[in-house]
Amino acid sequence: MVTMVDYTNLYIKNLDRDITSKILFELFRSFGEIISARVMKDTQTGLSKGYGFVSFRQMEDAYEALMEMNGSRLRTKHISVSFHEQKKTAQEYEKIQRNRHSISSSTKQSEPMAPFEKSGTQTATGDRPATTEASKEGLE
Repeated sequence: MVTMVDYTNLYIKNLDRDITSKILFELFRSFGEIISARVMKDTQTGLSKGYGFVSFRQMEDAYEALMEMNGSRLRTKHISVSFHEQKKTAQEYEKIQRNRHSISSSTKQSEPMAPFEKSGTQTATGDRPATTEASKEGLE
């Protein structure tokens, strides 16, 4: 497994059972633009599982919220705030990295690249301009 940290998404745990997504949103909105705020609920009971996520548009806002809110008291508990860490398999991580850098998995540089060769300049259309005697001297 590979752990990837999302620096715009905060993981908040140790929430009281009566904390809702709306309360979480209101609590963190002063730090910046929030994309989403969600308290995770038990599907059977509909009650909070005691943790949630707040996703900010800017990572600086998420960092400020983390620094300010981690360890703060919310109702009857001190909450724990950290960056969300996504667990990925090595294959999922590799795919994300390839897509991020637009590099295919088969791309490998097994031989050194050849040095640049001297050539004339090219125009915007890709045609080479006519070479004059003065410009030939600079190429030799």
